[in-house]
Amino acid sequence: MPDHQALTAYLAAKGIGASQAGAGLRDGTYWVNYRTEQLLGFVIEIMEPAPGSDGRTPGVARAAAPQTGGGK
Repeated sequence: MPDHQALTAYLAAKGIGASQAGAGLRDGTYWVNYRTEQLLGFVIEIMEPAPGSDGRTPGVARAAAPQTGGGK
């Protein structure tokens, strides 16, 4: 989501605050977890992807993870 600050302000006005936030795995990314457990039963996380990224992080995480031996 390119404008997470606007969403955070909107949700705060509705009584839903952010529980955690921080920089993502890639430079320029940012994520926010919102306190939605009581309302929805789960946490909503919004991510601001890096410029030029489609926002998908699993491939980034796999590529950054150290490779272990044992397989061919």
